[in-house]
Amino acid sequence: GSGMIGISGPDYSVSDALLQVGSNSVRIDGGFGRSLSLSAEIDAADIAEVLPEAAGSIRGRVSLRGPNDYPDVKFELSGAALAWREYSLESLSANADITAIKEGAAEAQLGRLSIGNIEVDEAQLSVTGQLAAHDLEASLRALDTNLVVEASGGYDRQAWSGQLSSLAVDNEVLDRWSTADPSQLTASSNRVSLSRTCLVGPQDTSRACLSGNVVADGPVSFDVSVSGVPVSAIPAAPPEGVTLRGHLFVDASGEWESDRLSARSNVEWRDAAIDAVYDEERVSLLVPKAVGEVTVINNKVASTLHVELADRAASGNVQLSIQDFTDCLLYTSDAA
Repeated sequence: GSGMIGISGPDYSVSDALLQVGSNSVRIDGGFGRSLSLSAEIDAADIAEVLPEAAGSIRGRVSLRGPNDYPDVKFELSGAALAWREYSLESLSANADITAIKEGAAEAQLGRLSIGNIEVDEAQLSVTGQLAAHDLEASLRALDTNLVVEASGGYDRQAWSGQLSSLAVDNEVLDRWSTADPSQLTASSNRVSLSRTCLVGPQDTSRACLSGNVVADGPVSFDVSVSGVPVSAIPAAPPEGVTLRGHLFVDASGEWESDRLSARSNVEWRDAAIDAVYDEERVSLLVPKAVGEVTVINNKVASTLHVELADRAASGNVQLSIQDFTDCLLYTSDAA
């Protein structure tokens, strides 16, 4: 590297400083100390030369000017073929002009993001306003599903808090689900909290609600309720030739911590029916009543489902237990 560094009391200045590792370089100018006045030009053509576990390239410019706690931030960044451990990103484009007291804006576009086995086709984020009060719009497409979020809020040095104005989910199986009322969202370095947020289905008879808290190095607590959701929309794979009909009603609450789940849930399957093909003929099994309870303690699942067939042809209890999510299933039945 090369460049000049000056010191004047608590303030430092940098002139044409060049840091280079292989084909990667960062050129820095400006000063810092009681305030910031820094600019950097980044040309990281091969990140793997600096971080062996990473890959890809990043190019762009960044500047910080103003008070240390609330500087004005400007940047233009682009990236390609980025990867780190189980994360990969095909393309990145981001720019921002953010100030503490004036109106600012920031935008980001991500192309084909992979996190392990999860793939996101594309994602976009835009923010307009000030740090203390701004509007946010985000969209994401993954698993043949489109997600659109609109929110407004502000940052007060310790946390971001605001209102989740609109949330919409759309895909071919579920159709369009969207929020009817706004909810509250708070995020800090050690906690994220979401008030009760409800998505309403296309016929206004289906509803799915969620509230919860995420604590850094602590548990994820949640409350979930589902009412009138078609069972056919649940991502499950019944045997070939079998079709499930009816609607699900679920109330669940619990905690997830250190890869262990503890939760309780009540489940009801209304207007239940099972259609199947038997000896090349289609038959239907009507189930007027199917209610149950599910308890999970440290990943161990215990559940009971009470089932009654049409015209009281038969009834019984079905019990299902799982020692761990990856263990074998133990199935018993005490049909009456």
